[in-house]
Amino acid sequence: MIILWILIPVLTTINQSLIKITAIKLTKTQFGLLWLKQALLLPYTYGIITCEILGLIIWMKILSNNSISKAFPISSISYIFITLASWFVFNEPIKFLQITGMAFILSGVYLISMADSR
Repeated sequence: MIILWILIPVLTTINQSLIKITAIKLTKTQFGLLWLKQALLLPYTYGIITCEILGLIIWMKILSNNSISKAFPISSISYIFITLASWFVFNEPIKFLQITGMAFILSGVYLISMADSR
Protein backbone atom coordinates (compact mmCIF):
# COMPACT_ATOMS: atom_id res chain seq x y z
CA MET A 1 0.00 0.00 0.00
CA ILE A 2 2.91 2.37 0.68
CA ILE A 3 3.84 2.23 -3.00
CA LEU A 4 0.44 3.70 -3.88
CA TRP A 5 1.06 6.61 -1.49
CA ILE A 6 4.39 7.28 -3.20
CA LEU A 7 2.95 6.98 -6.70
CA ILE A 8 0.46 9.83 -6.21
CA PRO A 9 3.05 12.62 -5.77
CA VAL A 10 5.35 10.99 -8.35
CA LEU A 11 2.58 10.85 -10.98
CA THR A 12 1.47 14.38 -10.11
CA THR A 13 5.04 15.63 -10.53
CA ILE A 14 5.48 13.85 -13.86
CA ASN A 15 2.11 15.16 -15.00
CA GLN A 16 2.91 18.78 -14.08
CA SER A 17 6.32 18.51 -15.75
CA LEU A 18 4.73 17.20 -18.94
CA ILE A 19 2.18 20.01 -18.84
CA LYS A 20 5.01 22.55 -18.49
CA ILE A 21 6.93 20.99 -21.41
CA THR A 22 3.77 21.01 -23.54
CA ALA A 23 3.09 24.64 -22.65
CA ILE A 24 6.65 25.59 -23.63
CA LYS A 25 6.26 23.79 -26.98
CA LEU A 26 3.04 25.71 -27.66
CA THR A 27 4.20 29.22 -26.65
CA LYS A 28 4.44 30.41 -30.26
CA THR A 29 0.97 29.16 -31.17
CA GLN A 30 -1.99 31.43 -30.51
CA PHE A 31 -4.57 29.82 -28.24
CA GLY A 32 -7.46 28.40 -30.25
CA LEU A 33 -8.29 25.39 -32.41
CA LEU A 34 -4.82 25.28 -34.01
CA TRP A 35 -3.28 25.33 -30.52
CA LEU A 36 -5.51 22.43 -29.47
CA LYS A 37 -4.66 20.47 -32.63
CA GLN A 38 -0.95 20.97 -32.08
CA ALA A 39 -1.28 20.02 -28.41
CA LEU A 40 -3.00 16.78 -29.39
CA LEU A 41 -0.17 15.98 -31.80
CA LEU A 42 2.49 16.25 -29.09
CA PRO A 43 3.42 12.97 -27.37
CA TYR A 44 3.56 14.78 -24.01
CA THR A 45 -0.21 15.23 -24.15
CA TYR A 46 -0.69 11.46 -24.07
CA GLY A 47 1.67 11.23 -21.11
CA ILE A 48 -0.49 13.83 -19.35
CA ILE A 49 -3.66 11.85 -20.04
CA THR A 50 -1.99 8.61 -18.90
CA CYS A 51 -0.81 10.20 -15.65
CA GLU A 52 -4.31 11.54 -14.99
CA ILE A 53 -5.95 8.14 -15.55
CA LEU A 54 -3.38 6.25 -13.47
CA GLY A 55 -3.61 8.88 -10.74
CA LEU A 56 -7.40 8.54 -10.63
CA ILE A 57 -7.22 4.75 -10.35
CA ILE A 58 -4.58 4.84 -7.62
CA TRP A 59 -6.38 7.63 -5.74
CA MET A 60 -9.62 5.65 -5.75
CA LYS A 61 -7.77 2.62 -4.35
CA ILE A 62 -6.19 4.75 -1.62
CA LEU A 63 -9.55 6.28 -0.70
CA SER A 64 -11.20 2.86 -0.57
CA ASN A 65 -8.98 2.01 2.42
CA ASN A 66 -8.42 5.41 4.07
CA SER A 67 -10.35 8.43 5.21
CA ILE A 68 -10.19 11.38 2.86
CA SER A 69 -9.30 13.62 5.81
CA LYS A 70 -6.03 11.68 6.15
CA ALA A 71 -5.36 10.88 2.50
CA PHE A 72 -5.79 14.31 0.96
CA PRO A 73 -3.41 16.25 3.20
CA ILE A 74 -0.72 13.60 2.69
CA SER A 75 -1.07 14.13 -1.06
CA SER A 76 0.24 17.67 -0.51
CA ILE A 77 3.74 16.19 -0.63
CA SER A 78 3.23 16.68 -4.38
CA TYR A 79 3.93 20.40 -3.84
CA ILE A 80 7.41 19.52 -2.59
CA PHE A 81 8.11 17.09 -5.42
CA ILE A 82 6.93 19.61 -8.03
CA THR A 83 9.06 22.40 -6.56
CA LEU A 84 12.12 20.14 -6.61
CA ALA A 85 11.35 19.01 -10.17
CA SER A 86 10.99 22.62 -11.30
CA TRP A 87 14.48 23.27 -9.97
CA PHE A 88 16.00 20.06 -11.33
CA VAL A 89 14.26 19.82 -14.73
CA PHE A 90 13.51 23.45 -15.62
CA ASN A 91 16.33 25.21 -13.71
CA GLU A 92 13.83 27.35 -11.84
CA PRO A 93 15.22 28.87 -8.65
CA ILE A 94 13.96 27.75 -5.26
CA LYS A 95 13.66 30.64 -2.83
CA PHE A 96 13.99 30.59 0.93
CA LEU A 97 10.24 31.09 1.44
CA GLN A 98 9.55 28.04 -0.75
CA ILE A 99 11.92 25.96 1.37
CA THR A 100 10.19 27.26 4.50
CA GLY A 101 6.82 26.38 3.00
CA MET A 102 8.00 22.88 2.16
CA ALA A 103 9.13 22.43 5.78
CA PHE A 104 5.67 23.51 6.97
CA ILE A 105 4.03 21.08 4.53
CA LEU A 106 6.15 18.20 5.83
CA SER A 107 5.37 19.21 9.42
CA GLY A 108 1.66 19.31 8.64
CA VAL A 109 1.72 15.95 6.91
CA TYR A 110 3.53 14.46 9.90
CA LEU A 111 1.00 15.91 12.37
CA ILE A 112 -1.95 14.69 10.32
CA SER A 113 -0.49 11.20 10.01
CA MET A 114 0.09 11.08 13.79
CA ALA A 115 -3.51 12.09 14.53
CA ASP A 116 -4.76 8.60 13.63
CA SER A 117 -2.24 6.91 15.89
CA ARG A 118 -3.50 8.68 19.01
